[in-house]
Amino acid sequence: MCEYHKYNDFTIGLSDNRKSRHFIDITKGCVGAKVTEGGCYHSCFSLKMAKMARVDFTQTVIGTFNTNLLLRQLKRVKNQSYIRIGVAGDPSEAWGLTVKVSQLVHNMGMAPIVTTKAWREPTPGQLKEMAKAKAFLHVSCSGLDQDHEIERRVRILQQYKACGGNPVMRIVSAPFKFGTEEQKRQDWLVLNAAKNKIPILETPLRVFKNVWYFDKMDKTKLKHHISIFSGKPDSQFTAGFILTNSPNNMCYACKECENECQPKAEE
Repeated sequence: MCEYHKYNDFTIGLSDNRKSRHFIDITKGCVGAKVTEGGCYHSCFSLKMAKMARVDFTQTVIGTFNTNLLLRQLKRVKNQSYIRIGVAGDPSEAWGLTVKVSQLVHNMGMAPIVTTKAWREPTPGQLKEMAKAKAFLHVSCSGLDQDHEIERRVRILQQYKACGGNPVMRIVSAPFKFGTEEQKRQDWLVLNAAKNKIPILETPLRVFKNVWYFDKMDKTKLKHHISIFSGKPDSQFTAGFILTNSPNNMCYACKECENECQPKAEE
């Protein structure tokens, strides 16, 4: 049997997704895979892709920063007003590099969009530098998070707003049954974002039947997820948009928002 291995050492640079949109990974692998088997909510797409490549996603590899190389790559970007930072890894595991990359992206006239679960907190100075670079800080939250995790993530969003940054609360939504702790946390997140005037970007959760929280969900609101590969229903379930009731919810970071930073419910 082929053994798993960690990601190879790499130099931070541009990559392309299946829609030929550019993004940058500061790290590869994620501490979230150590916290929960199966990754966040047992539903991490990046972890699934890593497993297919026999990569141990629990081992984080931090990229090497080469200013001139990344600048040359960014200069070649056409018809894209933003660069997403954080796909195969979480930028919070290297905030210093995240700041440097955000500054380069901003200096090239594009919006840095940093997507993170905020496993580690940035320093006040790092938040200020990202704000100067006009980075949009997308912090992912869910009713499935522990109270101390929600507290940390909401605190970072509020601190970023206070220093003039562009915070976005990415709520990984699910149709939790009324009265469950998960439903109460999810409602609290929505109310907190509204109270602090922080935009919400909804990401509908995709789940398997065997996850521990499946019975906490209102199954009448679930439908089969459509695979991005086959275009047919797969073994996952989703409720689609339930907080915003709109497939066009956005953070307004980009001139041509294509929902690149949060998949549409049917994808």
